Amino acid sequence: MVSELKNSDSIEESKKIADEIAATYDINAVDLIESKYANFTPLIEETYSNILNYYASNFDKFDDNNRVLAFNFINKMLGNDRKSILTNEAIVNIYLSGLENSKSIYFNKELNKIIIDFENGNSDHSVLDKLFEKWSNDVSEFETISSIESEIILNSILYFEDYSSNYFLQFIVSEEKARDLVAHYGESVVDDLKIMMQNSSSETRYAAAEVLIKMIKLHPEAVESLTNALKDEDLSMIAENYPFYIRLGAKGSEDILLMTLRDNFNLTMGVDFLNCGNAYIEKGTIAIAKDNGYHVTSNVGINSGPIWGSGNGEEEIE
Repeated sequence: MVSELKNSDSIEESKKIADEIAATYDINAVDLIESKYANFTPLIEETYSNILNYYASNFDKFDDNNRVLAFNFINKMLGNDRKSILTNEAIVNIYLSGLENSKSIYFNKELNKIIIDFENGNSDHSVLDKLFEKWSNDVSEFETISSIESEIILNSILYFEDYSSNYFLQFIVSEEKARDLVAHYGESVVDDLKIMMQNSSSETRYAAAEVLIKMIKLHPEAVESLTNALKDEDLSMIAENYPFYIRLGAKGSEDILLMTLRDNFNLTMGVDFLNCGNAYIEKGTIAIAKDNGYHVTSNVGINSGPIWGSGNGEEEIE
């Protein structure tokens, strides 16, 4: 069957031959394919994609023994314990093809285990980058409507857990889609985001705050302690995480925020309050700053983060 691949003259025939190879569950076919067609890597990629799609589409019909055999074959094709003549990009494309053709949650989980090992053995993050690109494009295309494909890709990204969350956290300042993605992690990234809200960069502080705001809809339980702090008037909690409350912009929270500033005044917090886009808070902040010995001046500029409102000027405390 392997010998027939080169002579196939149609996509349908190539797929049929690949299906027949897959149905044998013979992992030796992998070595045979790569040795025979070493100079025709596109043919190898196409064949592996077809084989993986065969397993993905029929997995629910397999008995337990054939499921094990199928993943032995897949691991031989894509696993990190062997050297493939295919590029990382080709292997990732094969993997994505399998995910998109799968009808089984269990199959996806097992496939993700193999590809996680592959990713861990490579330093270029090719899997995560490709998954993120695919998910971002799907979300942009479907806007607020989640497609089945985008949900599958998202679940695969989340399956990488701490490894992927730490990777994508570094992009939340520069990429809106990264902020959208990280919000899906929920409780596992809340502490990291709280630390980022203490960063010296206002862009980092408000990017982290924005992710936590997005999380209110996706994982309300994960940010419950933050949202409850306003109702409980927990000034210590509010002070530690004030970018969240500025970004939240909750109606009626202005006086509590000003109380927090008065009791926990520092220069960074004062400047952020002064530039939050809420006139009432800005006026109160000027008074609090003066009480703390600072003189407030105004400079023309642009607010540096997605905060309460938008302004035409930027104020500083000297």
